[in-house]
Amino acid sequence: MAQEITGPRFGHVLSPTDMIREVADQTGNGAFSVLGQGARWLFCRIYLKAFTSGTGADTPQFLLEGASDAGFTTDVVTAGMGQAARADEQCVFIQGFAPLTALKFWRVRPIFAGTDAGTYDAKLDAVS
Repeated sequence: MAQEITGPRFGHVLSPTDMIREVADQTGNGAFSVLGQGARWLFCRIYLKAFTSGTGADTPQFLLEGASDAGFTTDVVTAGMGQAARADEQCVFIQGFAPLTALKFWRVRPIFAGTDAGTYDAKLDAVS
């Protein structure tokens, strides 16, 4: 019999206030504040406000990463990935799952190709 991993439906689950984090005007690795408790299921909304085209040829990508410590050196996982078009005002939605353990430290890590750059806002909803 095959195993199946199912998660909560984020549209119908409300995260407690200590499990919601927002960051604005990020240009690099934006680390979220510590969550109130460890989380395994996450939903992240990213709004790419401004995109500056440089020498890059690939679309901007965003990774949702979690770890057991603020330095992102222990139990590091990439829970999800999303990508945006090479233009201003793009939205990216990432749903992720930490398979091994609930983690308290989460961040969005943008990947811009070449000399491309961008500014984004992000909101993270977590469910333990």
